[in-house]
Amino acid sequence: MQDLTQESFEEEKFTDVDFSKKELKKKFFEKCVFKKCDFSDSQLKGSQFIECTFDSCNFSLTKVVDVEFRDVTFKKSKLIGVDFTKCSQSFLQLSFNDSLVEDCNFSNLKMRKTVFKECQLKESMFIESDLKESSFVDTDCEDTLFHHANLEKVNFVGAKNYAINLMNNKTKGAQFSLPEAVSLLKKLEIVIKE
Repeated sequence: MQDLTQESFEEEKFTDVDFSKKELKKKFFEKCVFKKCDFSDSQLKGSQFIECTFDSCNFSLTKVVDVEFRDVTFKKSKLIGVDFTKCSQSFLQLSFNDSLVEDCNFSNLKMRKTVFKECQLKESMFIESDLKESSFVDTDCEDTLFHHANLEKVNFVGAKNYAINLMNNKTKGAQFSLPEAVSLLKKLEIVIKE
């Protein structure tokens, strides 16, 4: 196991490391890969993750306070109850692939070009979030709230179970696919007959 008393880590691989219930304070990770690591109930305070990948990691109830996630990818990972609004907002560039993202808060964040691909995105919040040019391709958005969000040019092709009110979200240029796109009409209180 790596010596975590160091302040800085570059191009290192962490495999099966248990970070759960630990505090990683003001650590710097660049181009590191975390595989099958457990961050549940951990506290990441003031740390920086630059061009890092989290593969098959557990982020259940992880606290991310003043954390920089710059060009960071989560794949096949589990993120439950993470409040991303506490992150450093000037450096927040994320990508999620084939991951479970549940009960997470992304409200009031500028997250342009964020990718959620083939994810289970459940019960999460995007209130007044700027998601312009983001992608939710083939993602299940069950019970996820988009409210007063900028969804311009967002790709929802293949996405399902989204409930987007066209009256209180910016959706110009957004892409949707049938049959799920019919759900966009629900909030308009119109009747559709076959």
